[in-house]
Amino acid sequence: MAEQDDMRQSILVSFSFLLDQYGFSEEFFDKRYGLYGRGFLLGIGSSNCRFLFVKEPECKHIYIRVGSTSAPYQEPDASGPQNWFSLPAIIHFLSGNAVIIDDRLTWAEMLDYLANRLRPLTEAIIKSFRNRNAIETWLSRYEDFIGKLYISNELP
Repeated sequence: MAEQDDMRQSILVSFSFLLDQYGFSEEFFDKRYGLYGRGFLLGIGSSNCRFLFVKEPECKHIYIRVGSTSAPYQEPDASGPQNWFSLPAIIHFLSGNAVIIDDRLTWAEMLDYLANRLRPLTEAIIKSFRNRNAIETWLSRYEDFIGKLYISNELP
């Protein structure tokens, strides 16, 4: 469990700008997630949106999801107005630039990379997820975007 605490701390350091500049705080930490309870879920949120960090026990990287304040801090499911969306896909959708998931990077390097890609888009993401109506204004365009990526086999 010490490794989970180290990863949790690394996430909070890499994404400290969310806490320091945008009013996010740690709201949820489940150390017993996944197979044999060796993964974790970490949720940080604000009055506008939430981020969920998911560490599967046998997976190298930590997956990051973004959702509205009504998205539950539990295992992410399919997209929808009250659910979680892949942060790399949302960054790609908003910026037009793909997020490259590089298996050569350590989980800590990948966190720093994603934090750096998120930083300039933070305000746009907060605005996009602030409520159900905000999500519904772009959801169909996002679903079309993801569908095209899926067909071309370019999903992040």
